[in-house]
Amino acid sequence: MTSPAPVSNEFSTLRSAVYRLLLAALDKPTPAQHDLLLGTGFRESLSLLCGQFDAPFPEGQLVPSSYPDFESRYLATFEVGLPEAPVVLLASHHMQHEPAPRIVHEHILFYKHFQCCPMDETGEAADHLLNELRFLIYLDQLREGCPSSAESLDLARRDFLDRHLR
Repeated sequence: MTSPAPVSNEFSTLRSAVYRLLLAALDKPTPAQHDLLLGTGFRESLSLLCGQFDAPFPEGQLVPSSYPDFESRYLATFEVGLPEAPVVLLASHHMQHEPAPRIVHEHILFYKHFQCCPMDETGEAADHLLNELRFLIYLDQLREGCPSSAESLDLARRDFLDRHLR
């Protein structure tokens, strides 16, 4: 197996910004988050991101203008549904080639190895996308704080993504 090409600090910063944008959009609804998503800054950032990945930019308003409608739509999309929510944010739901407990356990082992516990902040399962994004942001913070470990942190990120975000 060959080592990946080194990642520049600029690329690492951009990658972390993408993780933060996704986290801002997908985090649990709050009035502050609602205001952020209604703002032009978020719209411009999302437009740039869509352009980078040749993804279509959504037409019209991105989120409902009233907070109660925004919160209801979030819950109906990501939290509530029978037999499940329309959009499930758990890796174990999408990685059906392995038992869910094994997937959750592997996430916990990654987090423990890097002394990170995003579940404490979210209250969600270890394999929830919000925790995965927080962990990836944390790895970038470690990388920024300890440039001598950049290569090993980049390898850890690649391994985590290869295993959990297929």
